[in-house]
Amino acid sequence: MVDGLGPLARTIAVLRQQLQSPTAAFAGRREGASRVVATAAPGQTPRSQVASLASRLAVLPGDDPLRKHKALRLFVEAVLLDEFGSALALSAEFAELVDKAVLTLEASDETRELVVQALTELLPAG
Repeated sequence: MVDGLGPLARTIAVLRQQLQSPTAAFAGRREGASRVVATAAPGQTPRSQVASLASRLAVLPGDDPLRKHKALRLFVEAVLLDEFGSALALSAEFAELVDKAVLTLEASDETRELVVQALTELLPAG
């Protein structure tokens, strides 16, 4: 499928689609995430985690052998926090949710290739 979306936007779309799928490995966590978001402070201004991701990725050392894995985790965390609200990060299950989302993205050849393209776009040279 050819479309006008770049790899970052397509990866976000795939992750959001997985979040909506009742068969996703982490779909059962959506209800818990919604409860956490519901307890967020009233009037809290949502800040796009994905938009601020570049500064977080910039501090990853270029010679770190786990750089791409760490970048993928940060990316998934940002998308989940944008989707469910920053209060989700306070949930004890957040790390498990991120792990399952990363595994889901890496599970198929198509999404794995999309993730590689997105990380190439996201990560500064180094």
